[in-house]
Amino acid sequence: MGEARAARDRASYNAKKAATATPAKPASKPRSRAGVKGGLGAAAAADVTAQTQIAPLPEGTPTVDEISAAIDRVQVLYGNPDDHPAEFAALVEEYGSKDLAIVHVGDLVAKRAEAIAGTSADEIEWLGEDQEALLKAQALAAKEKYGITELENRRAEIEAGMFRKETTPEEFKAAQAQISEVVGKVREFYATEEYAAIQEAQKLRENDLLGETGEKSRALAEAYQTVLRDLRPMGGELTFSADTNNEARAVFADGVQYFPSDWVDASSRLAPMEARLIAGRAHYTPNSIKGKTKTKIADHTIVHADADQDMTVWNNDNTLYRRVMDEPDGRVMWVHTTFETAPEVNGTVKKPRGKEWEEFKDRRGRQNWRREHTKTVEQDVIGGPEILANPDGGNLTKGTYSRAAIHELSHRMQHAVPAVARMEKAFLERRTTHADGRRHKQVNVSGGRPAEMGWADSFVEKCMGRDYGAANFTELLATGSESLFSGSYGGLIGRGRYQRDDEMRGFILGLFATGGRPKSAV
Repeated sequence: MGEARAARDRASYNAKKAATATPAKPASKPRSRAGVKGGLGAAAAADVTAQTQIAPLPEGTPTVDEISAAIDRVQVLYGNPDDHPAEFAALVEEYGSKDLAIVHVGDLVAKRAEAIAGTSADEIEWLGEDQEALLKAQALAAKEKYGITELENRRAEIEAGMFRKETTPEEFKAAQAQISEVVGKVREFYATEEYAAIQEAQKLRENDLLGETGEKSRALAEAYQTVLRDLRPMGGELTFSADTNNEARAVFADGVQYFPSDWVDASSRLAPMEARLIAGRAHYTPNSIKGKTKTKIADHTIVHADADQDMTVWNNDNTLYRRVMDEPDGRVMWVHTTFETAPEVNGTVKKPRGKEWEEFKDRRGRQNWRREHTKTVEQDVIGGPEILANPDGGNLTKGTYSRAAIHELSHRMQHAVPAVARMEKAFLERRTTHADGRRHKQVNVSGGRPAEMGWADSFVEKCMGRDYGAANFTELLATGSESLFSGSYGGLIGRGRYQRDDEMRGFILGLFATGGRPKSAV
């Protein structure tokens, strides 16, 4: 779990926990739900200056004013370095890179959220370790109760003996019968309700949201939103195409309330999305493919040659090279057109039936007829933006489609607010670059086909490092937002089987707090 985790003193924590009562969880800030299901009304979105009413926080908790000052200071990092060279250079010098300055702001948000929630990433992580030990003990006790451990040992003994050289065919057959009997008894255990309960608990353990761990994780996720709402307006209304049904509208209208209002407004200035709920893979694309169409086009190709004379050998009745431009390297670009010519019958050429025939003189100086040769190609029918959510529900958020909605809306916001996407690119580049400037080796981060390449780095999941090339997308905001608000990937705080990534948690919270404000939205 890294140096930070190794430095924590578990005994000291337990003593502190026993001596200090956990502050009561604050009530959520009242929110108007006018306009959109789950959304902020226009008046509420415009006026969030009053801080959420909360119980007194521990000394040293960052105040809203302190975080706001940090936000104002880093705004120059979203613009051109030449516009504010001194401020830009000072921040990079102080934090090491522009994205790490954003991480610093996010760390302040996280610290205040932990104080409001009355818990911490440390506490939730340690509670999970206790829960893991308890589940292992329960599974072992169940196995002992049904004699599964003894049966497994018996099977190992039988298998060790049946493959000896001196084992006769009769002995081998008898051993197989004994193994079948053992396997049958083990399967009986697997069919019990007790085993099913253990398996369900282990499944929940994947993200570690059992009991007190789950309660505190939900409180922390809500506290993130509480702090962000005190720092800037959140939520708003999305624009959908006429093809979007009411169920899909409601799902994404709920999901968008996790995002800054400035981002939602920027999204509304783009073409409306067609939103759908599907069973397959969720996605967002600015240009959807609505089908295929077959089109006849002229049979043109681009050819490069060193000079005009190099092309003369190609000129004949069925081809034509048209000089387009001279290139910087001295070569010439030509458009090559293929023609079909009229056939010669009894020494004469007549204009064939059909359209677009033109008269010309062939190489022998005779009048002839030709027309451009065409070819049929299949082309995509391009539509507008499309956003799809599948029923892979969140662990903290409500609703079957909530996790996917938050994830895919993050990609919409990358499209709408390029400054946020550029900052993500900076974070991804730094995290996947060696000290000597070489990028990490790329791997297939999806594990599927076709391969989706990226950098595994030390991300919680290697899919977070996917490389979209020149496109203004990454998986950082998408996987990060669903981690913090929906509970995926251990919430980035080391729940369940997932490692902890404080830096990415700070970066995502920092993006939500600082990115896409009016001065930095370009």
